Amino acid sequence: MTRWLSRGAVIHRILEQWEPLLLFFSAEAQTREGKVDRATEIAKRMKEPGTKHMLLFVSFVIKKVDQLNLIFQSEDFQLHRLYQDMSDGYRLLLAMYVKPAVLSSVPLHEINPTEADIAMSLDRINLGGRCETHLMVEPLGSGEKVLRTDAQSFLKDLCSQIRKRFDLDRNSILAELKVLSPRVAMLPAEDEERPRTLAPLLARFKHLVKDADRDDVCDEWRDLPAALATAPVAVKEETPPVFWAKVAELKNAVGEPRFQHLCELMGNMMSLPHSTASVERTFSQMNRVKTNQTNRLLVATTKGRMLASQAIKESGNAGCTMFEPSASLLQDVMKNGPRHRSQSKEVAGVTLGVVD
Repeated sequence: MTRWLSRGAVIHRILEQWEPLLLFFSAEAQTREGKVDRATEIAKRMKEPGTKHMLLFVSFVIKKVDQLNLIFQSEDFQLHRLYQDMSDGYRLLLAMYVKPAVLSSVPLHEINPTEADIAMSLDRINLGGRCETHLMVEPLGSGEKVLRTDAQSFLKDLCSQIRKRFDLDRNSILAELKVLSPRVAMLPAEDEERPRTLAPLLARFKHLVKDADRDDVCDEWRDLPAALATAPVAVKEETPPVFWAKVAELKNAVGEPRFQHLCELMGNMMSLPHSTASVERTFSQMNRVKTNQTNRLLVATTKGRMLASQAIKESGNAGCTMFEPSASLLQDVMKNGPRHRSQSKEVAGVTLGVVD
């Protein structure tokens, strides 16, 4: 996916500067007349009929792929939307060359994108607005069939690769994780979109719930809509972590957590990773903290700096100069200050090779 992002940016820039680039390489080719070099080859390729048409088409497709990639790049919680967003994006790509009747009648995971029978005629393939317009301005004649054939092959290969890497079955684990969504959880019990029971999830995540607690989990899931019937509409708009934290605060008549087992299950499932980018950003941040000059910092110190950076970011202030620490944070610093000094005295005169 990262390679798609980089190539998309390159193609976008080339198309944006197409005319200046064409003039530049054409002039360079003339000064090197009779010689074969890269400038001459680039100028020749840019002037070939269909080159710009294909770049416009690829740019159109990569923009859609980028939207799918953003799902896995997000730092926000997306696990409950992952299946639906990926399915919608995949369906849009299929719709560019697959017959509408196939998309409306065959389950998404059963469609083989490489089958010839499901493809619409070449003249019906969606090449994108810019490419179609450019075909009107600069017709390719017989070359248009070649362009459309190549575009169809490109789409088939792309959809085939997505299908290999993502489970599009409606009964897949990712599809069942929609129960994390506040909107789905608050649907009436009789709504078909709301799963009747959590038994399929319990069967997949056997280690998350004790066998003796599974009845309680399913009962709490069935009771949830009635308990939240009078909840404000805004609750539906909360993120899953915030929503389930609020549900966990609900008490029964004797003051005990009403949905304890259900919230524990949801909390454990929300810990499943879905974004590799957030992990990569954390490692990058750690590398910035542990530079060559500060490479001997204790892990606890590095962790403290990273948490401080996160706290400043989440406070919504304009930076560290405007950050106002809370009273609890100041008390914690004052409490731990003497302990830190006493520990420092204990190791005085001893070379540990560690800087804190």
